[in-house]
Amino acid sequence: MSSSDQDEGEMKRFANWILDVGNRNIDSVVRDESEIKILDDLLIITTDDTLSHLVDFAYPNLLQNMSDYRYFQSSAILALTLESVEKVNDFVLTIFPRIEKEYLSSDTTCQADENEDVQQEWFTPEFLKDIKYSGLPNHKLTLKPGVAVILL
Repeated sequence: MSSSDQDEGEMKRFANWILDVGNRNIDSVVRDESEIKILDDLLIITTDDTLSHLVDFAYPNLLQNMSDYRYFQSSAILALTLESVEKVNDFVLTIFPRIEKEYLSSDTTCQADENEDVQQEWFTPEFLKDIKYSGLPNHKLTLKPGVAVILL
């Protein structure tokens, strides 16, 4: 069996496992919670600096490969919540030795199109800054020149 056949077999096995997880074919319920058996080759067994180990597992030699877009197509880190995604992204951003630039979204609503049905006082700056939604950038976006942007 060639290495490409082996790689294809592993990818097919992983894709089927992901489908089974999504379709709830392999979980078991314990005390009102679903439990899923994670494949051994996907586990990172460590008790120190787990985020660093996760990123290094998914993207070994990250700094050496950062300019190769194909490198980022070969792996992914899946996360259950936007909070987890933010933690991973924030950590990865610290790895790159570049100066950060912060961009802020608007924290006020447009008054030109006031709708009498909408209470403008509901949309306080604090409320607008705290909106977190997949597909919508957070209020504060931190970027570094030359570093890939990961979209949700």
